[in-house]
Amino acid sequence: MSWLRCLSFQFIPGNCLLCGDTSGRNIDLCRDCEADLPVIRRACPYCALPLPTTSPCFRCRARRPATDRVTACFIYRTPISQMISRLKEGEDHVMGRVLADAILRRVQKPDTDALLPVPGRPERAFDHAANLARHLADAWSLPLLQSLRRNSASTPQKSLSRDSRRRNIRGAFHSQESCHGKRITIIDDVVTTAATINEIARVLKASGAQKVDVIAVARTPAKPVP
Repeated sequence: MSWLRCLSFQFIPGNCLLCGDTSGRNIDLCRDCEADLPVIRRACPYCALPLPTTSPCFRCRARRPATDRVTACFIYRTPISQMISRLKEGEDHVMGRVLADAILRRVQKPDTDALLPVPGRPERAFDHAANLARHLADAWSLPLLQSLRRNSASTPQKSLSRDSRRRNIRGAFHSQESCHGKRITIIDDVVTTAATINEIARVLKASGAQKVDVIAVARTPAKPVP
């Protein structure tokens, strides 16, 4: 947390963005609401799918992804889903900071050379992944890459099946500079089928990246979690 943010909380107490009460600490999320967040305890190391163990899931054993490791902090369900919607659809910059802080409290500084946000869709003015990545890069004192670009406005992944997502995203990105020897960590909001992050990892490794990890706010479960 920057000294300016710490100073601001001395004069304006944190206000919880979920319940509206004063948070009582240097973050806009109270302890009770934070305790209600659906934390992922164990997951597949290659796609972050929540599992009873930390072993790779069936799909990742059958077909090893291009990513080296994927870490997601929360299961994509209430209230995380609403928080991400406020960031993504509501363009809520403060919520982006809260979600980044939630990552910082659960993930150690990665052993990486740079962070790279998943490029936003060209029709969107607000880049939510870049918003998250900027907060993390500042907190971890890491450079932020902006060299990855989308080649075209492909069909939104949300409306597609798993196989269709993989076909749709193929060839959608290109790197504008060499990544030779670099260790890169992709930053994303939600991992659904992992098709997008795997395509990005494939492109980065084709450009010379040595290692590609992923850190995301949330991961969708394999089936509804009660």
